[in-house]
Amino acid sequence: MKKFAVILSFATLTSSVLGMNNIPQNIKGVMGISAEGWAQPAIVGFGTRTPGSSHIIFENPEKEKIFSQLVILATDGDIVEFKSLLEKNLDLKESSNVKNTLLSFAVSGGQYEIVRWLIESGADVINIEDMNKDTPLSLAFRRKNADIARLLMNHILSKESTKSAAEMISNLIKTVPDGIEKSTVEEIKLLIYSFVKQQSSKGISISSKGLEEDNVYSQKKKNPNFDSRRTARSTVFSRNKMDSKKVVDNLVFFIQKGDVEKLKSLLNEHPEIHPNLILSIAAEKEQFDVVKYAIDHGANPNVVDINLTTPLISASINGNFRIIKYLIDKGARVNEKDKSNYTALIYATKNNRTDIAKYLIERGADVNALSGDQDTPIMWASKHNNYYVVKLLLKHGAEESINVANKYGMTTVLWCVHNGNVEMLEDLRKHGADLNQKEKMGFTPLALAAKNNNFKMVKYLVEHGANVNVQNNDGDTPVQLAGKNKNREMVKFLIESIKPATAA
Repeated sequence: MKKFAVILSFATLTSSVLGMNNIPQNIKGVMGISAEGWAQPAIVGFGTRTPGSSHIIFENPEKEKIFSQLVILATDGDIVEFKSLLEKNLDLKESSNVKNTLLSFAVSGGQYEIVRWLIESGADVINIEDMNKDTPLSLAFRRKNADIARLLMNHILSKESTKSAAEMISNLIKTVPDGIEKSTVEEIKLLIYSFVKQQSSKGISISSKGLEEDNVYSQKKKNPNFDSRRTARSTVFSRNKMDSKKVVDNLVFFIQKGDVEKLKSLLNEHPEIHPNLILSIAAEKEQFDVVKYAIDHGANPNVVDINLTTPLISASINGNFRIIKYLIDKGARVNEKDKSNYTALIYATKNNRTDIAKYLIERGADVNALSGDQDTPIMWASKHNNYYVVKLLLKHGAEESINVANKYGMTTVLWCVHNGNVEMLEDLRKHGADLNQKEKMGFTPLALAAKNNNFKMVKYLVEHGANVNVQNNDGDTPVQLAGKNKNREMVKFLIESIKPATAA
């Protein structure tokens, strides 16, 4: 069968589908196409690669056509249609090479949400490069997209550091300033500096030469009128030198007290103090007026601290609804994750804050987000026996994560059974919940119900197909667990429910 190589035919496919004039400029750039048309026959450029890898090759021309549509969607930013098309073509969705290539196009197109989704789906951020030898991160730098650069960097920071990542960052330090406007250079350098400091604490040496040249503090020394509060908006931890520990102590004290006037006086004396630092502390200390002041003076609502915690996440941890609404109105992204991969919604459900969870869901929070421990919003809502939030999450698509088990093996159903909520369990079952999943100790929902001596729950589970014969790690069946509780009625019911073994 003839194989169709994307590197040879994508250009023809795209031009035939869209017409040359309708090809998005970002796609042209990655393909090697000039604004006037095909630059030269030397376009060998399609796909991503790792050392020793080859380009994507399709044996089926229809798959190639679908792939070209995915590239266009990734570049244009239609995430709903993009995800829908991938779900219909699971072979493409599960291909790491396909995801890596689509990631490069999404970065090139500046499509933040698609980039984020591809990263969470397993696309390689560190080890791949396109045909221009750009990694996703270096491509984000070249496209002057600080938001996507920050997203990619944060992903790198959240992973176990590797020598290859360190080398990549080291090389980027040397190339960032080329062709990028001054404010973006400063932002990116601060972002890289944060990474360098973290790696140093882990014993990985990365040269920071060049990072000190254009920082805010040196700019202030060179130019007394330089307004540090309007630049370098990407990281909380500025490298600017404070006069003494007392300055820092006063800063935290004034923020904690919500004393904006004294804070203003301190900033007049020390203009090198970064507004992002003020915002981060104010959100953590729940000082709305200071949060507003920091935003009004140029703080980035999506700034992260050393734990990748955004002000919105801090507000959600604290349950401060007023600050949450204000930050989102000012552009805070609802699906950012901290170092533990917790989103604002996961914290809201963990803290059983129905009002905040409802608001975040309505503002587009990912109802299927996974924490580092594999906890989900619906799992936390079930743990707290919060049926209202469970229904709200299911209404917005949480059935996708309904059977996810966390690192302890606990599931949404197991928490529901633990709480004895039969009505909630019926709703979960109708949305595809598995009634036979085990946790780490081998307890199924039925075994847990028997252990908890909940006859009503036991009856419901058996009537809806729960396995009566399964054993936990100690070898106990639901019948034996009921016997330990001396519940004769439950024991009798379970024994009568055991299906006889089929004759061989």
